[in-house]
Amino acid sequence: MRKILICISAFLMISVAIPAQASAPTLEFSLLNVEQGKTSSISIEFKTQGGPAQFKVKIFQRKGLFTSQNEMLSFEEKNSVVQTGALVGEASGVANSDVATRIRIPIDTANKLLGVAGYVAQITSGATEFGQLNFFLSSKGDSKNIALTPVSWIWPLLEPSHRNLSGVFIDDELATALTPQGRLGRLITAGEGRNFTWYIDPELIESVLQMTQPYQLINGKPGAGSAVATVWLSRLKNILVGHQVFYSSYGDLDLASYAQKFSPLELRSMIDSKVAQTDEILGVRGETSLAWPTDSRLNKDLLAYLKKAGFQSVIVDREQVPHSLNFTDESIATSDGLNLYLSDTLYSKYLQKISVINSNHLYSHLSMVTAERPATPRLQIIVPPRYPSLDGSQALVSNAQFLTDEIPLSISARTGKTVVDLTDKKLKFLDSRIASQFLESQKLINQFAKIQTEPDVEVPLLRTNLIFSSSWIAEPFKGYLFATNLARDANKLERSVYVLSGSYTLTSLNGKVPISITNDSTSQIKARLTLRPTTFRLNEVTAIPIELKPKSKLQVLVPIRANSAGTAELSAMITDQKGNLLGEATALTIQVTSIPTVALWITWLAGAALLLAASLQIYRRLKRRGNNE
Repeated sequence: MRKILICISAFLMISVAIPAQASAPTLEFSLLNVEQGKTSSISIEFKTQGGPAQFKVKIFQRKGLFTSQNEMLSFEEKNSVVQTGALVGEASGVANSDVATRIRIPIDTANKLLGVAGYVAQITSGATEFGQLNFFLSSKGDSKNIALTPVSWIWPLLEPSHRNLSGVFIDDELATALTPQGRLGRLITAGEGRNFTWYIDPELIESVLQMTQPYQLINGKPGAGSAVATVWLSRLKNILVGHQVFYSSYGDLDLASYAQKFSPLELRSMIDSKVAQTDEILGVRGETSLAWPTDSRLNKDLLAYLKKAGFQSVIVDREQVPHSLNFTDESIATSDGLNLYLSDTLYSKYLQKISVINSNHLYSHLSMVTAERPATPRLQIIVPPRYPSLDGSQALVSNAQFLTDEIPLSISARTGKTVVDLTDKKLKFLDSRIASQFLESQKLINQFAKIQTEPDVEVPLLRTNLIFSSSWIAEPFKGYLFATNLARDANKLERSVYVLSGSYTLTSLNGKVPISITNDSTSQIKARLTLRPTTFRLNEVTAIPIELKPKSKLQVLVPIRANSAGTAELSAMITDQKGNLLGEATALTIQVTSIPTVALWITWLAGAALLLAASLQIYRRLKRRGNNE
C-alpha cells in the first residue's frame, strides 16, 4: 500500500505535575502528526516547565477490529486497552524547557483486514502516568473492491454581528477573528483545497468588506482590521472558485422564532435582498435554497413554512428521521418535496473544537461506515456546529488515509428515501424579551422615515432583523444586550431631530421668539414645528413647516401672541405632516413683561388726575398766602 503521511500542526495540550517532589517539572505534550500505510507511526512533541523530565511512551492496540460505531464510542471513553491490549510501539526520551523534544514512534500494524483499529498511547515517567491519547487507524487490508463512503461537508462561515443599527462597529473583535490564527482565519484555511460546500452569512461578508476601508469604532477610535480583512476576503474569494455556495439569511436568523412574526413571503424577500450584493463581493453565484434551523431542529409546521418560503433543502437532525438500527443510513432523505440533509450529532460533536484527536475520531467513524457495508456506499453529510473553532489551521486532517471519498454536495445529484412521518422535535425559541424589542425598533425607524425628504431606512430596518440571530438561542443574555442596544439606537434615530430648550422674553403682547432646531441625522428632513401652549396666557400657534439639511441646525422666528403678562410654557414638538410626534416634546419658557393698552390708559389717567390734584392744591396754597399778605 502506498504510504500516506499527514502532518498536522495542532495541539492537544495536556499538563500533569509529577507529585514525587515539590519542585517537579511540568510536562506538556502534543500530538503532531499521524503516519499511516504499510508502516504507521505517531509523532509527539514534548516540553517542560521547571527543568528536564524523562518520559516514556508505550502504544497499545485493542484486540480485534471494531464492529460498530457504538464500540468505538465506548473505546473513546474507557482506556482499559493499556491493561489488555498488545504492545505495538514504544519510545523514550528527555524533555527540556528550552528546546522542544519531538519523537516519532513506529507502530506495528500488520493488519490485512478491512476495518478500524483502536490504539492508546500511554505516557509515563517512572511509576507516574502523565496521560493517554487514544486514536484510530483505518485499513483497507487486502480488500480489492471497496466502495468508499462518500462524504460531503457543509462548512459554515457564520459570526454574530459586530455592528450596530447603522452599521457602525461596536467592537474590533472581528479583526482578531479574521487573522490567520483567528477562528475565521483558520476556518478558511481548513477549507482550502477541499470539496466543501460553503454556508455563508451575507452580513459577515458585508462587515468584512466595510473593514477593508478605513473604519471607526462606535467609541471614535480607528479600527485596526483593514489589512487582515483585505487579505481574508481575497483568500476566501480564491477558495470559493468552483465550489457550491449557499447564503444564510442576513444575520443567520433563528428561523423558528422568525416564523412566529413574519410570513414566508417576508422571509424570502429579506433573504433575496442581499444576494446580488454578496455575489458581487465574493465573485460567485450563491444559492439561497438551503435552510438551516437552529440546532437542526424541525417540526411539521416549520417544514411547511420553509417550503412556502421557497427553500428546496433543509438541514435536520438525523434523529428526527426513521433510520436503521443495524447500519448507518445515508444522510439524505426527502419529505413533502424537500430534501433533508441529516446532521448527525455523532459527527458534529467532534467539530465544536477541532483538534488532531477529534478529527482522527471523526474520520475513523466515517471509515467505520465503509467497514459496515463495503459494497454499499452511503452518502454522509457533515454539518459542524454553527461556530466551529480549530486548535490549529491544519487540525482538520485530510481524508486521504481513511476509508472515505470527499465529494461536493449537489442539490440535484442525489435523492434520498422518502420520509412519510418526520418525528417532531421540540423547538427552541428566542427569549421573549429579545423578540419584543423588534417591533418597537421597526416602529421608531418607520416613524423617522416619514420626515425624511427621501426615505432611506432600508439599512436600519434590515439590521433590526439581527435581533432574531440564531446565536442568541445559546447566549440569551448577549442577545438581550444586543437587542436592547439596537432598540436604543432606533430610539436615538427617531429623536435625532429635536427642539433645543430655552427661555424667551416678550416685551409686548405680540412678538417673535427665535426657536432653535437641531438635526443630528445624516438625512435631509422635512417636518413641522408644532407649538402648544400649556396655559391660556398664550394663544394657539400655527404649525410651521421646516426643512433641515443633514447634520445641521435651524433657527425659526415664531410669532407669539400673549393675552396677559406673566410666565407661560410652550410645548415644542417635531411632527410629521400628519401631526404625529417624533421623539419627545421640549418645554420652552416664555416671560411676558408687556402691559395691555387699557391698563396703560388707566395708569395714564390716574397719573394725570394725581398731577392735576397736586397742581390745584399748590395753587390754593399760593392764593391763601397772597391774601394773608
